[in-house]
Amino acid sequence: MSRFLLHDKTKADLTNYLAAKTLEYNSTSKKLIITSSSGHTRSNKDLVFQDNNHEEADTLFIYQAVLASQRNPPDAKMVFFSPDTDVLVLVIANYDLMLKNTSISMASGVMGIEPIWRAIGSERAKALPAFHGSMALTTLEEEEVAETMLATLASFVCAAYSPKVIYIKTISEL
Repeated sequence: MSRFLLHDKTKADLTNYLAAKTLEYNSTSKKLIITSSSGHTRSNKDLVFQDNNHEEADTLFIYQAVLASQRNPPDAKMVFFSPDTDVLVLVIANYDLMLKNTSISMASGVMGIEPIWRAIGSERAKALPAFHGSMALTTLEEEEVAETMLATLASFVCAAYSPKVIYIKTISEL
């Protein structure tokens, strides 16, 4: 089975199949269900999406979540199902525009967004997408960077990701 799932085409075909079956199963549901796979975002409602890339699909999820939050009672529940850390970051960044009972179901389990958002604070939450999407830090080689620069980068990462009331100085502590 693991060898079967190693193939990218097999994973894509399985994802497309599950997305189609999810929409079919929920075709009459009152819940808004949105799926995205292989550049196609679809829903069980009359929402029309153009073909899109992965990043556009992530943004569409957030946009639809904000709209759904405006149309539903404040005590309604919203759950994102995604293994994608980009979706998690975007949900945290836009939590102030969403239902307060918003969570995300990932491979590690279901996480409420409010505790994360409160721990890092609204300003850091809004900055997360830009920081998360930056590949500049991942391209650095330790030999190429002076020790003082590494310490500065570590401080920056710790400041961005640590809870607002806790001062963490090193990546290993974080």
